[in-house]
Amino acid sequence: MTTSNRAPADMSVPDGAPVLSVDGLRVAFEGRPRPSPAVDDVSFSVASGQTLGIVGESGSGKSVTALAVLGLVPPPGRVLSGSARIAGRTFDLRAPASLQPIRGAKVAMIFQEPMTALNPVMRVGDQIAESYRLHHACSSRTAWDAAAALLDRTGIARARARMADYPHAFSGGMRQRAMIAMALAGGPEVLIADEPTTALDVTVQAQILDLIKGVQKERGLAVVFVSHDLGVIDDIADDVLVMRSGRVVESGSTSAVLSSPRDAYTRTLLAARPRLVTGQSSAPAPPKPETPLLALKNIDFAFDRWSAPVISDASIAVAPGETVALIGESGSGKTTLARIAALLYRPNSGQILFQGENLTDMGSATAVFRRKVQMVFQDPFGSLDPRMTAGSIVAEPLDIHRIGTRRERADAVAALFQDVALDPAMASRYPH
Repeated sequence: MTTSNRAPADMSVPDGAPVLSVDGLRVAFEGRPRPSPAVDDVSFSVASGQTLGIVGESGSGKSVTALAVLGLVPPPGRVLSGSARIAGRTFDLRAPASLQPIRGAKVAMIFQEPMTALNPVMRVGDQIAESYRLHHACSSRTAWDAAAALLDRTGIARARARMADYPHAFSGGMRQRAMIAMALAGGPEVLIADEPTTALDVTVQAQILDLIKGVQKERGLAVVFVSHDLGVIDDIADDVLVMRSGRVVESGSTSAVLSSPRDAYTRTLLAARPRLVTGQSSAPAPPKPETPLLALKNIDFAFDRWSAPVISDASIAVAPGETVALIGESGSGKTTLARIAALLYRPNSGQILFQGENLTDMGSATAVFRRKVQMVFQDPFGSLDPRMTAGSIVAEPLDIHRIGTRRERADAVAALFQDVALDPAMASRYPH
């Protein structure tokens, strides 16, 4: 049986009134040993054609705020209080089921991780068409044609042909475009974008921002844009909300807040922005050792014998204490080369040298090497086991390599949590 999410027809907003207003939002996550507040008394509003930026460091409550507006806070999270006035109708955010009629139809969301949000066993076209049919009484053929038009509007080349592809066949930027097409399928008046450019290179990021601004102008959308990147917020937002530890510490027009911040935390965020420094340092570079710690020489790699090479004759060397940056747009081979360096992929030809030893044909000694070369992956939510607690995930390498006693491993996990500015009590939580 198919149900419709179409919103009531009598919902309307007077000219100039906010299309979305949130008042007194409080959210907590039930956990041991005590509930942890994630959002504490947050209020804001945004009008049609305007963009509100919500900015803050990781864990500040930005994404939880966005999810609460749609009634999508995952358990054990719970909305303690708060209301939202959306397109002329007031909702109690403690009752997420009440938001079902307007979810997608009046307020839609672009999620941060499209590969996690998209169904991996459904064609991209079917997913967009399904979203369209939920909000419009139409045939499958009409929904498919509308989905193709939406995908084409997002700038994907040969959109109708790509409708038959599965998400894994799309690049990161293309998957994000598909997510935008799904969000627009219901004809919303409010678009919530939860860090939609975080994992994209700067060229694709600029394209996605231009796409959102273009769609907003065409449809008169109110946009809530969640980001930790002040440069992105400066580019896209009219007003900004600065959050820290679940609370709003500063708000106002983007130009005023970023040019003359009142709160010390906002000033800290601005000071922490990376800056491009040109020219050479006057200090002489320290001499490099004759043997680098890690070296890749003349690496060639293709995923199979029928595919074009991903890496061709690539060589890098890293000395102790040195940082080497790999820079390039999506699809340039950066991540593939990093995975080869960590022996997660085997090159077709070339050498991997660690402390002068050739590891290319290493067999049983691989486990020893992997204690010495570790990788921080691009998508943590896709990398962490959803069935294990965060503490168990961090402890697993210690268990595998039989490092320390059970008590020493528990102490090491607590210390590692503190090293990355996490409360050790959070070790009992799951990744979600």
